[in-house]
Amino acid sequence: MVEYALQILTIFCATFVLIYRPWSKSTQLGFAFFFLLLAIGFGQLIPLPFSLLESSRPIGLLPYGEAGSATILAPISLSVSRTLEATVFAFGTDLVFLCGNKLG
Repeated sequence: MVEYALQILTIFCATFVLIYRPWSKSTQLGFAFFFLLLAIGFGQLIPLPFSLLESSRPIGLLPYGEAGSATILAPISLSVSRTLEATVFAFGTDLVFLCGNKLG
């Protein structure tokens, strides 16, 4: 848990530092990619109506409640913790690109 907190803190600190520097064209593209990752990563966590998921997922991957009844809302992601972990990892690699771009 401490590792995740440190990763998130590093991401916010690096983003804060990068914002106050002059932007080149590749830095603008890096930030666009950064916000695209944010939208895609957290977009998978938004609860959607079960009827939307039912038409796009196989029966074995549908979320069900305790008694076998279908839940009303469920996220697109099958594993919320892994989605968050992958999103934070992608942010980190994008920030490495942005910081390397500022050095060059």
